Amino acid sequence: MISPKGLIRTGAFALAAILFLSMATSCSSFNRDWKKTLADPTLTNNAWDGTWQSDMNGHHGRLRCLLTDTDTETERIARFRARYAKILVFEYSLPITTSGPATNTTFKVSADLGKSAGGFFQANGIITPTDFHAAYTSKWDWGTFTLAPPK
Repeated sequence: MISPKGLIRTGAFALAAILFLSMATSCSSFNRDWKKTLADPTLTNNAWDGTWQSDMNGHHGRLRCLLTDTDTETERIARFRARYAKILVFEYSLPITTSGPATNTTFKVSADLGKSAGGFFQANGIITPTDFHAAYTSKWDWGTFTLAPPK
């Protein structure tokens, strides 16, 4: 039988293991694809760097996005990589619907990110050669994100 102290140590170890695994699995191909995109001059306006800001609770963090063209002129794939509390990283790939070609376009995105990620997510915004700005809403949060081409 495990003593109460042993149970607490076991629980603390399990929590530490879960946190370590979640941080270790946050490594993905995003950073490799980010560097590749920045190195290719033909992929201008495909990499965006900035911040997200929650208007609900004031939380904020770094946000990067890689845009990928699809076969249609009005849909692209947006790969977002958001940082929260300087150590937690979240990544989402979402189809965005645009009003036209890649620059000077409005866009919208609607996706169910799953219960653990806030559920149904919506964003509306604009992409120009120098700005990528949007307002977002989900069940538990709402706010904005503002990005620009990386320096």
